[in-house]
Amino acid sequence: MVKSLWGQNINFKHLTPDQGLSVNEVNCIAQDSKGFMWFGTKNGLDRYDGNKIVSYKNYPDNPNTISDNDILYLFVDNEGDMWVGTGDGGLNFYESNRNSFKTYRWTLNCSNCISNNTIRSITQGKDGLIWIGTDEGLNSLNKKTGKINTYKIDKNSNDAFADNQIYSLCEDKEGVLWIGTVKTGLIAFDKRTGKFNSNFPKGDFNKRIRCIYEDSRNNLWIGSDGGGLSLFDRNTGEFKTFKSSDKEGSISNNRIFSILEDKKGKLWVGSLGGGVNVFDYQSEKFQSFYFDSNDRYSLSSNHVRYVFEDKAESIWIATNTSGVCVYHLTSNQFGLLKKESKGINSLKYTPFGIIEDYKGLLWIGTLGGGLATLDRSNFTYTYYSSEENKNHENILTLFEDKDSLIWIGSWGGGLNYFDPKTKKFSKPFTASTHSINNNTVTTITQDEDGIIWIGTLNGLSAYNKKTAQFSNYTMNDGLSSNSIFALSYDAPRNTLWIGSNGGGLNSLNTKTGKIEFFRKTAENPEGISNNNINCIYDDNVGNLWIGTKKGLNKFEKKTKTFKKYYDYNGLANDYIYGILPGQDGDLWISTNKGLSRFLHLEKEGNLFKNYYAMDGLQDNEFNQGAYFKSYSGELFFGGVNGLNCFYPSKIIQNKHVPPIVLTSFKKFGKEVELDSNIINKSRITLSFKDNFLEFEFCALDFVLPSKNLYSYRLEGFDDEWTTVSTKNYAVFTNLQGGDYVLRVKGSNNDGLWNEQTLALQIIVRPPFYKTNWFYTLCVLCSLISVFSYTRYRTSRIKKEKKKLELKVRERTTELAQKNKDITSSIQYAQRIQEAILPKIKVILDSFPNSFILYKPKDIVSGDFYWFSEKNNLKIIAVVDCTGHGVPGAFMSMIGHNLLNQIVVEKGITSPGEILAELDAGIQSALKQSSLESDTRDGMDVSLCAIDLEKGEINYSGAFRPLYIVRKNKIIIYNGNRFPVGGSQGYNKMFESNCINFQKDDIIYLFSDGFADQFGGEKLKKFMVKNFQKLLLEINELPMSAQHDFLDKAIQNWMGLQDQVDDILIVGIKF
Repeated sequence: MVKSLWGQNINFKHLTPDQGLSVNEVNCIAQDSKGFMWFGTKNGLDRYDGNKIVSYKNYPDNPNTISDNDILYLFVDNEGDMWVGTGDGGLNFYESNRNSFKTYRWTLNCSNCISNNTIRSITQGKDGLIWIGTDEGLNSLNKKTGKINTYKIDKNSNDAFADNQIYSLCEDKEGVLWIGTVKTGLIAFDKRTGKFNSNFPKGDFNKRIRCIYEDSRNNLWIGSDGGGLSLFDRNTGEFKTFKSSDKEGSISNNRIFSILEDKKGKLWVGSLGGGVNVFDYQSEKFQSFYFDSNDRYSLSSNHVRYVFEDKAESIWIATNTSGVCVYHLTSNQFGLLKKESKGINSLKYTPFGIIEDYKGLLWIGTLGGGLATLDRSNFTYTYYSSEENKNHENILTLFEDKDSLIWIGSWGGGLNYFDPKTKKFSKPFTASTHSINNNTVTTITQDEDGIIWIGTLNGLSAYNKKTAQFSNYTMNDGLSSNSIFALSYDAPRNTLWIGSNGGGLNSLNTKTGKIEFFRKTAENPEGISNNNINCIYDDNVGNLWIGTKKGLNKFEKKTKTFKKYYDYNGLANDYIYGILPGQDGDLWISTNKGLSRFLHLEKEGNLFKNYYAMDGLQDNEFNQGAYFKSYSGELFFGGVNGLNCFYPSKIIQNKHVPPIVLTSFKKFGKEVELDSNIINKSRITLSFKDNFLEFEFCALDFVLPSKNLYSYRLEGFDDEWTTVSTKNYAVFTNLQGGDYVLRVKGSNNDGLWNEQTLALQIIVRPPFYKTNWFYTLCVLCSLISVFSYTRYRTSRIKKEKKKLELKVRERTTELAQKNKDITSSIQYAQRIQEAILPKIKVILDSFPNSFILYKPKDIVSGDFYWFSEKNNLKIIAVVDCTGHGVPGAFMSMIGHNLLNQIVVEKGITSPGEILAELDAGIQSALKQSSLESDTRDGMDVSLCAIDLEKGEINYSGAFRPLYIVRKNKIIIYNGNRFPVGGSQGYNKMFESNCINFQKDDIIYLFSDGFADQFGGEKLKKFMVKNFQKLLLEINELPMSAQHDFLDKAIQNWMGLQDQVDDILIVGIKF
């Protein structure tokens, strides 16, 4: 990776066999009309959607597969159809609708065939003909008629090197077809006469032409294998050749295999052995990009076969040995001064302190290299040794005061300053009774009276420039810690804000000397997120933004309260090094794992946008104190591999609106073979027996596909759009007969949505016994049967015995049919169970701030939730039945029906009485008296009757508790120590608890599945105490976010382990 013509750094992402590519040797690239990327490799044709790669191979027994695995060329014509040239299989036409290939081959004695089966180049003329370059001449193909014409150079001509092996085709704006061959060199073909013209002056390049390209300036560029890059003047017939040399700005290699002009007018040149070059038309110099083993974002190989630009203006590069590389415009927006220890004029050491003085000179304090300056007008570094700056080689912080003095704080060398007027350094101030507290200086600032404030590892020092006297502050003077890492002066309040390492936040009134501190303690959980503060930013609207080792804090000065943000809120990492203001109220935050942009501070629903090394950062890890905003608004952030500099207004978002496509359709987990490609489908017809369907879809934007967002809905089933997420699939079970429409919308990684939704009509055919024709047939059959029976009885009364025997046979047949129906009904147990569960929407209407996390172990579940409203009470229950799967599901149906009878029909609303009635109902249903059965099946229940008007909860439980989270504490109400149903060896009295709830209380009802789940590194249970800690950690989150957090937590805990029990959690916030 090197500095580019754009003044920034180009980073490349890589695609290799590790991501699904068929092989590392890639010959060509194309993008089809849908937006898929296609890669022609040595071992097959690959289609890429950003999430996965689908490979197309040759299968000799299947004529609809591609004819050869060696893919030499890809071309998409004006109608969006793709043509594939192969090494020995001829020409292939990809039939997108059938997802198959039609092959054009050379065969002996064929009158309408291509001339050779090795296809190296394909293009389309203005006349619509497809032109094909082969190893045995030129061919034209008429798409409409299928007619093929062949044109060959006369090998008996005067040109001793006449040759028909064609490597490149290019039709220019005048309609001339230019041909590149191996021996003859450059040829112009007149399509009207069918004549070849190779009588051109021989340029300073060999005749092995690999590529020809006409740019937007009407220049004709020619790349040869060994002869460099040539510019051909069609008016004079002269060539201007660019060859590799030792001169600065020369092309990197003479083996030119690909030429491309991008949409911004830059000419990309791919070479075999010299990486990729970008040509500057004005200076006629090249910027070269190579493979660098020390840079994971460099080009993956110097052997470049093909360069391609997609619809989003990303540059794709096919290499001969290391797969595909791609450069995205939005991935390289940060200027970089890279740490290069071996560079003659470079940043040789890790940067810490950074400032730009009033003259625009950049000052950099380094670790190990002392003090350096950079004059960016001529890009010249100057280093000051410890002898010159009279300080130390490890500089931690820099500060320019109101008199333009540059103050320098070091690690172990004390404090001094540089005077730009005299160009001299002061003698260092070192630790003593009348000087600074400690020789390690971490931060410096100045107040409105001109006092210089210095933070050290042993307290705070104040230097009065007028009297040349120091005043010192330590824990003996009221500081909460002597280790000072950050300072910020608040002029309107005459307050110095002090960030300490271990002691939290301090405020010092510079007029009165009064000190107040704010720390995280067990007694103050609402305080700052962490006591180790690395940076402080005052936004001048009443807030301090504080970066700690564990999260970002917004401190409101007026109320003295903290609002905290962590990585699960979107922050790149919880360990924060620096905070700087951008524009429109945004903040830029350097962390231990990337750079975060905090958007729209004045609005609710704050949003983080994160950037990483792939986006052009020096590295994901930044340094403490290495941040600065210049007078012009330019931001600087330093880290372990250099220094980034940028203007926030110039950081652009991804503007590509991605097309949304279907990529897969599965039934019962297996891919379905349809009569046409699922990508092009607008309608499918299914049977009611197809009761487990899965659709995969994709937003075709390749910048950061894992961050593309999706939402879908199935009209006719649920008209609500699903919650936005990165999940690119939808699963549906047990769809009733009817018509549905699946709609999907998606966005790119920056949240730019394609509002034109994908639509797929789904028709589900019902079972025959639920169709109108079957109902009509049943009525007719019934009428005929009654008529026949009456006539038979009247006319054949004497044959009663035979009639009865016939009736017995009829009844036997009917019973057999009913038995068959019962068997079929069992197969729909899952659908029945889902049908009886209360609609989540009904519960959310009653409790808007609530969630239900429902994760059955098997298809059907032994856990279920129940809800009803009676007598102004909202009654909700979480029930854990004995067992799981089908046995548990049957128990759940018994429990559900009994609860409906008890509450809805009988009108019983007291939780204790409900459980008593439920206990009696289960005993009766399962015959659990000691004389009739020894079954111990039962249920664990947590049940609440909630009166929102009175603010009361009546709770009763059977082996299941109720949790109330109030002000970051959990209040636990344990249920009765016996189940509902089961053994009857003792008397049961189900007690009720009346509880007054408060605003913002959260109640949790749950089964034991979450706490009993095995997982983690030691494969142990999650345990109840960890579950309680988890609830406390997330109680400030919105309820929907709590649902997602718990779901993600248990998935992470399980890892590769199987789920051991049904999981059910209901959370309600008042």
